[in-house]
Order: sequence, then structure tokens, then C-alpha cells
Amino acid sequence: MFNFNPLRLVSLLLKFSILAIFFLVPLVFDPAYFLYNNFILPKSVIFFTLTGLLVFSTFLHLLFLKNIKISRSLLKTWLWPGLLLLALSLSSLLSVNFFHSWQGSYERLAGLDFYLALFLWLVLISFNIYQNKNLIKAKEIFLTIALSSLLVSIYAVSQFFGFDFMSWKESAEGYRAFSTLGQPNYLGLFLLLSWPTYFYLIFKSRSKVNSIFIGLALLLNLLALVLSFSRGSWLAFLLIFIAFLWWLAKKKNIFKPKKILLGGLIILAFLAFLSSNSMLKDRLNNFFSGPAVSVRWLHFQAAGSKFIDKPILGHGLEHQDNLFRSDLNKKWALYEKLNIYMDRAHNVFLDYLVVGGALGLIFFVLWVYKLFQQVYFLDKDRKYFSPATFFAWGILGVLVALQFTFETITSQVYLWGLAGFIAVWWAQKKDSDLGREVLKDNFFFRLNVYIKALMVLLAFFLLIFCLYFQVNRLSADHYFRSSLSQLQKHEYPASMLLYEYAVNLKDLPKYHRDFAQQISYVFIENRLPVFRELELKLKEIASKLGPGYRNYLAKAYIYQAVKDYDKSEYFYFQTIDIAPNYYQPYLEIARFYKNIAKYDLAKDYYLLALDRLPNLSNSKMAISHKPQLITYNSLIYRDLGETEFLQGNYFQAIELFKQAYTLKSHPQTLKKIADSYFALDDYDMAIEYNLEGQENYSDDPAWPTALASLYELQGDKDLAQQSLERALVLDPEYEPALSLKKLLSSN
Repeated sequence: MFNFNPLRLVSLLLKFSILAIFFLVPLVFDPAYFLYNNFILPKSVIFFTLTGLLVFSTFLHLLFLKNIKISRSLLKTWLWPGLLLLALSLSSLLSVNFFHSWQGSYERLAGLDFYLALFLWLVLISFNIYQNKNLIKAKEIFLTIALSSLLVSIYAVSQFFGFDFMSWKESAEGYRAFSTLGQPNYLGLFLLLSWPTYFYLIFKSRSKVNSIFIGLALLLNLLALVLSFSRGSWLAFLLIFIAFLWWLAKKKNIFKPKKILLGGLIILAFLAFLSSNSMLKDRLNNFFSGPAVSVRWLHFQAAGSKFIDKPILGHGLEHQDNLFRSDLNKKWALYEKLNIYMDRAHNVFLDYLVVGGALGLIFFVLWVYKLFQQVYFLDKDRKYFSPATFFAWGILGVLVALQFTFETITSQVYLWGLAGFIAVWWAQKKDSDLGREVLKDNFFFRLNVYIKALMVLLAFFLLIFCLYFQVNRLSADHYFRSSLSQLQKHEYPASMLLYEYAVNLKDLPKYHRDFAQQISYVFIENRLPVFRELELKLKEIASKLGPGYRNYLAKAYIYQAVKDYDKSEYFYFQTIDIAPNYYQPYLEIARFYKNIAKYDLAKDYYLLALDRLPNLSNSKMAISHKPQLITYNSLIYRDLGETEFLQGNYFQAIELFKQAYTLKSHPQTLKKIADSYFALDDYDMAIEYNLEGQENYSDDPAWPTALASLYELQGDKDLAQQSLERALVLDPEYEPALSLKKLLSSN
């Protein structure tokens, strides 16, 4: 007869929750462009959802456990991560915007709510396994991580060699693989955490065939690590792998010559691959010098100055974007792309100093120290290797890499989860040595069955609410992506409606700011009057946006669009106050002044923007960033030329347009030169530049149309007719050519 065992069912649910987080968090992303945030948000949603399921399963576990094991050792392992969480909570509570610290920035989603979930994740893993040591075997965890890593690695290698089922804006083919993590450095961090799992599985394998397959999977993992081109991850791996082999060499009774040979071959293959690729050579050559080092040094300086401002508790989570804006300057543009901004210190210790102050860093360091102390206790018998040690090698590799980069959702979920396993294994061994484990009657077990049923029902509804909240996050993000898509098509009512759907589901400053700024930009650039409904909505959004560089810039756009120029000017100057040495706020206000016909002021601020860009001949500039800098210089010169043109200063305009065109050839700039000569009634020069445009951009009917008009003005009707026919061959529906044809026919 079938005997239903609720505790066994709960154990399966607990096991699924824990293993699913390890397996899915690195893998999930949005391949269908359903979301606006298609990498970080899916990982956050799956982590919060499965953590909610883990909380529910733990509650059921408590209901069906006859006795609860109480361990002071286990409680001690929760102390240091708990103190770290407390320090981050205090700093966030006292920050300039607790709500922002709570939910985190949209790009990172690493706010206080995430840290609370991480702490729960660690505690629930260790608590449940302490109650039932057979809940999850070490090999099951290693297999789960290895399988997830294998799938990530396969996709990374496929991406690099052009076999990608996705079409990305920035393709990884032949460049840098990012796989399911969304960014090459994120990929490198995850692979650093996962490679030791393969060695554990090789040592535990009793089959040579299995060992060979696991070894091949390890090589694929290392190949993906190489193809991430993450130099910090490379350095961390090489240092840790050499130390790892030395550690294994001390395990004389389990370390055989074949395994030494395998490790040596892996290192040789790794180094041989590095030496065979020109891009790898360049990145290695620039690892300890050049732009990469310089930009990191700027990060470190910025973080140090912010720590000095608030040394005890720090500034709270997720405020680095606004904090570091004041440190953007001409040097920054030498080493980094112009549209990249700092929102992390690129060093884990400095990051904790900024967000949590000295207290945050002290508790983080003490937690890491205690973690490795626990691993040493588990591994101190040299005749035995603990699974915890293999986790520790991965964690150590990540800590080395984090001296040059920053934590990610995946790396933090793994770090706190692996710490949970290390903690419970340490507590079990410690208590078995000292006999400290205590059994206590479980109050929940003795409750009336109807009360239990009611509690289960309530807990289930809470789980459903958690799931509903996460579904809303996804739905809101989808609606917001659709809103911006409709905006690009100039479907303004549809865009507004979808935006409302998004913010009704999830009220995020990011949604307000991006929607308002992008739709305002469209109306400003096209010089369209803002209709009443949109004006009211934009003003409402402006009232909701708090302080900060990006919020002030959005407000400036909003008030410019609704023609409240005094307020717009005020917020443009607020951005300058925040980032006085950065080119962007000066460029933005220059365009504002040009738009409202304050041309002299516009020219002054264009020149200030140019002054804050590095000299193009600077030898320290990153080669890969120079084309973008050239583009921006060209755009500013073109804007300056347009300003002179609008003032009727055509000779000055021509010189500026030519400077812009020399920097970067662009049909619009060439057309501006031709138009300037036309304004001077110099038809010959106007024809010359239009002919150059026709030759360089032969598919554009605008050039022969302009030539037809010029030839007609010179009285050459045959050439005018030939040019007009050429324009209509290129595009029979081209309206300017059709209008000109009608005009010529009437004459």
C-alpha cells in the first residue's frame, strides 16, 4: 500500500530549489528581445522566484520535522555575512535616496533587497542541510554547476566562431564572447567559479571514460574563459591554477603522475592558445600598462575620494553613478569610450568602502577570512580533500579577478550559495568533533493538523504573491521596451499607453527618465509642438524625478520640449555642477542654446565642450576609442558650423564644416558645405561639392536633385534635366525631385 511521506516530498522541493538556482541563474536570459533589460533582469527574477520557493519549502520542512537541530557553530557562520548586511542596511538607510538603495540601479539590480535575498539564500541552504545532511550530496552540487558551466561555455565558443542563434547589436564573432552572461567580464567571473568543479568530478569519477569527458568539458570551460578576453580573469586563473596544482601535489596519496600530466597539458594548451592570437597578444601586452591600467587607476582615485567623504558608513548601495560623475574629465576620455560612465570602482574592496564605508569593508574581509578558515579546518587532514576546498579555489579566483572588475548577480549568488555549503559542512564537522549538536522538540510539528493546513495555505499564497510580483517585473519591462519601440516609429499615443502599462506594473525611475528624455528629444529635434496630453505627462514625470545627473538631464529635455526654457536652462546647469570637467553637459547646453537661437552662447559652450575632449594627437589615447572621439569632434565642429550659418556667417561656417568633414566624412556635412556656398551665391563651388557628394554617395537622389536646381539657376537646362532624371531613376517617389520637375515644367 502506498505510504505518503510529506517530509520526503518537502526534501525534493528543497533540493530542486537549491539546485535550480545554481543551474539556472547563469543560463537564463532573454533571447527573444522580449525585455528592455534582457540579461540582468531574467537572472534577478529567477533568483528571487526560486529563493521564494526555497523559503516556502523551508517553512514546510519546519512543519514536518519532529526535532530541530540547534547549532551554535552554524549560528556563528551567519554572524559575519549578517554584520555585512547590517552595515549595508545602515549605510543605505542613511543614504540620499533609500528607495534607490533598496531596489538598486536598473542596470545592476544589486540593491539592498538583493542582499537580503542573498543572506536568506545562504542561511536557508545551511539550515536545511544541517537538519538533513543527506538532503543534497556534494557530487550533486558539483554536477549541477558543471552542467550549467558546460552549456555556458558551449554557447560562448559558438558565439566567438560565428555560430550564434541570436543577432546581437555588438556581435561576439571574432571579438569577445559573452554567452548567456551578457558581458565578457561577467562570463570570465562565472567560469572562474566553475572550473574547480570539473577537477572534483574527475577525482570522484571511477570511470576513465567519464574522466575523459569531464576533462574535455574542462578544456571547453577554459577555452570559453580565453575567448572572454577578460584579462583580470586570465590573471586570476593562472595564479590560482598554479597554486591549485601545488596544493594537489601535497596530497601525495591521491595525486598521481597522470593527473600531474593532465594539469601540465592544460596549462600548456592554455598558454599556446594565448600566443597564437593577435588580439590576445595585444590585450596581454597592455595588461600592465596603457589605457586599461590608466582607466582603472582613475576608477580607484574616484572611489578613494568618495570614501574620504563618508569613511565610516559610506554612501549606501547603488549611488556610485552620481558619486563618480564629478570625477569624469579629459583623462577619462583618453582611456574609455565617451558614453561609458563609472558606476563601480572596479575593485571589490574599494566598492565596499564606497557603499558601506570602513564598517562594510571590515565585515566583508572578516567574512571572507572566516570562510577560508572554515575551509582550512575541513581540509587540514592532508589524507583527505574536502568538497569545500574546491569551492574555495573558485571563490579565491573570483576575489583575485575582483581586484580589476566588480561583482555581478551570478557571481554573488554563487559566492553566497557556496559559502552556505562551506558553512554547514564546517558546522557539521565541528559539532561532531565537539559533540555540541542539540535536538529540540519542534513546536510546529506538534500543531493541530488543521492549523498546519491553514499555515501551509497562507505560505502558499505568499509564494504566489512573490511569483506575481516577479511576473509583473517582466511584464513591465516588456511593455516599456514596446513603448520605446513605438516611439521610434513616431506612434506617440501608443508609446504613452504602453509606458503607462509599464509604470502601473513597476514604478521605476528608469522608466520615467528614459521615456521622458527620449520622447522629448524627438519633439525637440523635429521642432514639433508638444500636444497637451503629452505636456501634462512630461511635467508629471519631471516632478517625480529626484536629484542626479541623468535625472537632471531628463528634466532639462522635458522643459525644453514644453518650451519652459528657464527651467530647462537651470537643469542643464545642474548637470554642469555635477560633472564640471566632462564634455557632455557643455555639449547638451550648447545644443539647447542653438535650438532657442541664442547663438553666441551656443558657440561658447561648444568650445567648452571641445576643450574638455582630449587632443586627438595624444599618444596615450586608447586606439580602439579614437574613432568615437573623432566622431564627436566632427559633430561639434558641424554644430558650430550650423550655428555660424544660422547667423549668416557663411565663410566661418564653411571653414568649420570643412574641419568636421576632414575629421570624418559624412554626407550631411558635405551638404552643409555646398549649402553654404549656395548661400554666398557661389554656384560653381556649390556644384563642385554637390558633384563630390554625387560621386561619393551615388545612391542618394538628394545630390542630383540639388545639381538640377543649380544648373537651372545657371541657365543650363540640359544638365538640369539630366540630373533630375538621374534623381528620379534612383527614387521615382523622391518628393523634392518631383516638386522640382513640376516647377521646371511650369516654367
